[in-house]
Amino acid sequence: MGRKWSALSISLSLLIGCSQAPTPDSANQSAHPAGKTVPGGPQAVAQRDKTGGQGRQRQLALNLGLPGWPTFKHTPRKPFSNARPARPDELRPAIPDGPPPSLQLQSQALSASSGTINVFYSDPLPASSPYRDGGRVHAIHLANLLGHFPGYQIVVKRISEYRAGDASASVRTFYIGTVFDEVMPASFLDETAQGAPVTWINYNIWQLGEKLPTRLGLQYVESIFATGGEEKTTYNKIEYKGYTYDKYIAPMAMIKVQANAGVNVVATAKNAAGQAIPYIANSGKFWYVADDPFSYIHPTDRYVAFADTLFSMLESQESCTPRAILRIEDLIAEDDPSGLRNILDVLVKEKVTKFGMTVIPQNVVPQADGTFSNYNWNRNVAMLKQVYRGIDLGGRVMQHGYTHQFTPLRNMSGHSGDDWEFWYKAQETPIPNLTASGAVKRIQDGRKLLLKLGIQQYGWTTPHYEAHTPFYTPFNQVYPQALERRIYVGDDVRAGQFFPYAVRDTYGTKVIPENLGNIQVGWMPAQILEAAKANRNLTCPTASFFIHTYLFEPDYTDEDKTTQEELAALIRGIRDLGFEFVDPLELQVP
Repeated sequence: MGRKWSALSISLSLLIGCSQAPTPDSANQSAHPAGKTVPGGPQAVAQRDKTGGQGRQRQLALNLGLPGWPTFKHTPRKPFSNARPARPDELRPAIPDGPPPSLQLQSQALSASSGTINVFYSDPLPASSPYRDGGRVHAIHLANLLGHFPGYQIVVKRISEYRAGDASASVRTFYIGTVFDEVMPASFLDETAQGAPVTWINYNIWQLGEKLPTRLGLQYVESIFATGGEEKTTYNKIEYKGYTYDKYIAPMAMIKVQANAGVNVVATAKNAAGQAIPYIANSGKFWYVADDPFSYIHPTDRYVAFADTLFSMLESQESCTPRAILRIEDLIAEDDPSGLRNILDVLVKEKVTKFGMTVIPQNVVPQADGTFSNYNWNRNVAMLKQVYRGIDLGGRVMQHGYTHQFTPLRNMSGHSGDDWEFWYKAQETPIPNLTASGAVKRIQDGRKLLLKLGIQQYGWTTPHYEAHTPFYTPFNQVYPQALERRIYVGDDVRAGQFFPYAVRDTYGTKVIPENLGNIQVGWMPAQILEAAKANRNLTCPTASFFIHTYLFEPDYTDEDKTTQEELAALIRGIRDLGFEFVDPLELQVP
């Protein structure tokens, strides 16, 4: 993650980075009867392929002014002025290379289930359309969440590929409607009405006709859109398990239904006047969700509530103790050790004995003449000793790229910690000539550097949480588990996702969640604590966040400067909610 990036009100493409709290996901660009679209946000547009379709993915451009999703500015760093080289006796013995160690834990989960879960999504809008509806990428997001539940075969298809009997024969079938009034297979409508285990999300519920109220207990009332360019949605507060979640205030749809007697309204949506309508409702084996919960997700969003209802939809008996993860981010050779030392002092005082640390193996510095130089870890023994100290205090090291930049690109500055390593951010394209095997070699080279320093790594965190998506599965060759948020692509929409619990995602990676964001301008400890509250009453409560060491350096003066007492208060506040700080590796996929 970038070292000194803070909030700046500009529009960026729909991607996530690591010095920020993560990026919202794709907008709800769905066709409705007048042939218009449901816009995705205050400055959201579907961005046309600027290269005429020659290898560049369409992307949704967003204003990232969401709570917990600020954009960035760069503050040039200065190497630690009092650095001295390490003596040989100050270095720890090298560690032999081998598979990353894993934590042997007794699983809290029941034995794995079996059977098929179907995830159907709206057929994409035509390629000629300037808009993408986001259906496939949201289906991938749902499949990722379902990756928390072991043993199921998860099948993702377009709704036009539905075949008679698919729903009836499944453990559960999900349908995500992102295209208004699309043609629905008659067999799917019939099986849903007959009581097949179906979860229907968003549009087109009205196509069930009279069977909806008579057999499923719901009555379709209307589709509520924000019109006239108003940046609001009528029902934008979602109440679930005693917490009020937010639906981002943007012109997105909400489907208004009424529930008959006997229907369990699991979550309600309220407007400013306090009027309530069902948001998530359950009738027998049928579940309905009144909008697309994967659009504009953020740490206190209704997406979190939806993700929790999957335990009920799948009749999971899993239970978890509330667990928190604190991660120290972007540890790099040239930094002033005072920031890391100040953080570790707080952890000692607050008795936090388990936490995460992301370490950048090779520090690359761009020079004024256009060249690049390496700043190796043994040049700054004071910083290296603080990393060793963190390990001794219980820190689990995650490898954070190789150089956290890509020479010779200035992507954005060329400096380790600032730049993207596995995605050409300046152009929003893959890095030219970087192959999957080349990306894996970079990871392996970085791993060897850390092992030579006596630093054992236990997992991976992608620089700025972002890579060319074909790289993620090959990354598993080195690290099968990652502590991060990730990027997914479906039908030319590139979108990020965070997880409220551990999952095995569609890339085959065990993803340890980071779901609260990080301290920065616009997202300070109070907001992180509030995001923890949003997760407290869930089935598997997780509160995972990260901090940068520069915030705690004596000479740092930006708005997000954080004191030791403020960090201590945040730790105590999360504990007061009932969370226990744990080793990141303890968050297992059942």
